[in-house]
Amino acid sequence: MLKRESSISNQILDELFETVEVIGIERTIKTLQEAKMSSLLKQDVNIEFILNAVSELTAVPKQKILYGNDRSDDKKIAVAVCVFLIKNEFEYSYSELKKIFNKDQSALCRYYEIIQSVSKKPKTEFEKKIDSVLKQMQLLLTEKKINNAQQI
Repeated sequence: MLKRESSISNQILDELFETVEVIGIERTIKTLQEAKMSSLLKQDVNIEFILNAVSELTAVPKQKILYGNDRSDDKKIAVAVCVFLIKNEFEYSYSELKKIFNKDQSALCRYYEIIQSVSKKPKTEFEKKIDSVLKQMQLLLTEKKINNAQQI
């Protein structure tokens, strides 16, 4: 009898099932998500810059921005600012943003709209906080662009 070589997809599935058995489904999913995000961040340092800066300004950990499920105002602001800036500054599509934030397109649109709906003169504390974080991020991005231009 000839020994059948298993296909790559079968090898991947076998490895995945073994991993789930050893570390559990939740940790397997989290590990896969982190690996995917790590790969995306290596491709684009701008995403990493925005995530780190927004995380620092809002005191929301980067992991919470990417994978958190809580509905706090600080997390909403952090995700909304990240989505808005990555989409506007670096022209990412919603399908590309889905890979980064692990959210469907309608959720990403809602986050984007949070920023769009802030009036020129913010009235509520929520809007004032968004406005403050957004202005600080725009300053940081301008500094980054100037520094990059000087290095060339």
